[in-house]
Amino acid sequence: MTANATFAVIDDSSMDRFIARRMLGKAHPGCEVIEFSYAEEAVSYLKSPSRKAIDLILIDINLPRMNGFEFADSFASLYPELKGHTRVIMVSHSINPADLARAKAHPAIDSYKTKPLTPGILDVV
Repeated sequence: MTANATFAVIDDSSMDRFIARRMLGKAHPGCEVIEFSYAEEAVSYLKSPSRKAIDLILIDINLPRMNGFEFADSFASLYPELKGHTRVIMVSHSINPADLARAKAHPAIDSYKTKPLTPGILDVV
């Protein structure tokens, strides 16, 4: 990924967004991190014709109103052309095997990582 990469972080926790932004910035100096508290905000942004290309989306599994899986469903149906370019990583405090299995089976989700995020997690980026 280039220094000009653009990342989206979708998480209702301001602390988790802060940690993700810092880690992405350290791993990819010069990158842009766009933050969303709600998945609906991210979907609206992605629908915008003036949006930037997103290289990676980090999305929390448990979000109010629209959870991470519902976002992934919307992303997959609205933006199939982005699947080759945009990677989606689901992040969660959940260690529930059912969540991991569901994420692995979802065609729009490239990876599932447990929080807290660590620098090693970003090696896949």
